[in-house]
Amino acid sequence: MPVKFLVDLTLEELEESEGFGAWVIIEVNGKRIVWVACYIVQALSAILATVTFAVSSCDEIPYVLEKFEEEGGWVIRRNCRGGKLEVGFGTYEPVSPVVFRKEGDYLLIEAFEDGRFIGRERVEVREYVKAALEFLEECLKGTRDSTRTCSRVDAVKCLILKLHFSLYETGGSGMGTTYYVVAVFDKPWGEVLEKLSREFRYTRELAYQQGDRKKHLRFLFDVRGFNLVAVGEAHYTLRTTEQSTVDWFEVETYSKENMTLIQIETRLSAWMFVLSPELMKFLRKLMKAGAVLICGYTDDLDFRKAGFEENNQCLLYEWLVETVKRGKLEVLPSSITIVKRELLDLEDGLYELIEDPSVRRRSTCW
Repeated sequence: MPVKFLVDLTLEELEESEGFGAWVIIEVNGKRIVWVACYIVQALSAILATVTFAVSSCDEIPYVLEKFEEEGGWVIRRNCRGGKLEVGFGTYEPVSPVVFRKEGDYLLIEAFEDGRFIGRERVEVREYVKAALEFLEECLKGTRDSTRTCSRVDAVKCLILKLHFSLYETGGSGMGTTYYVVAVFDKPWGEVLEKLSREFRYTRELAYQQGDRKKHLRFLFDVRGFNLVAVGEAHYTLRTTEQSTVDWFEVETYSKENMTLIQIETRLSAWMFVLSPELMKFLRKLMKAGAVLICGYTDDLDFRKAGFEENNQCLLYEWLVETVKRGKLEVLPSSITIVKRELLDLEDGLYELIEDPSVRRRSTCW
């Protein structure tokens, strides 16, 4: 196994010493990069932070460690900047900082001991994350008071699922781009979800999942007055050019001032091969559900480059809602934009697509 984590004592055995006196061992590619005494709680939180950094960024670390009030928590958050994370894994004899950097689907790991360079190793992000989570779950098994740390492990898992990060071989990259389809409705959210359920097989998730997501959003962004009212999934089969299908979408429903915005997400790797006629059927169903404006973007978009003051998706959502309220679309928000005729006249430079009956299969161009 490319990555191994070992601690010589269990949490129960360390209870009397309040976590003092453990030895942590971390091996990468068969080489020991950490083998020193540590405070076990700080070591576990540092491992959680490295996993969070590996699958996402420094910005997500406070979300995962939000209830970690010990000194090590703020030190970890302070030491993640400029595309690198430095953690000490709670070590004290000697102090052994380790620096993590991301290089595509790989982690570059540099180990030091009392300021002296020990070594550098490169490992796949997927392998590191898989080993770390397996170690954390095994380490916490059977302990009486591991609720706080367990909740952080769950937070990391939720983040991994949200980012569609695969811990196992899938024949491609573990970290794929996510594509978002955003639809704005000029109706209350309850009415919108009722109509959405007629067009798609829609299922709402449990209330606690919605609560966790709302807390996450409040941490990441200024939500600009949007209220996350429902989290769920929609099933609708779309055929692709690769003789496969896309049939599952995550759906988040937001409400603001009696308006509704629905965010639909799926993996770009599958979405990019959807046949044009299939895509049009999908978008037409959203229009039948009452959408007046539909656009899309990918998760690697920097909203500041799109003209917004912050890299915040809620600024785009606010602009879309205000556009619908104003009744006039002056700028196309994405490469593919679907609007009701009242928002954008044909005289504004667009052409209405008319199917040519002599063509058996037509392409849709925008």
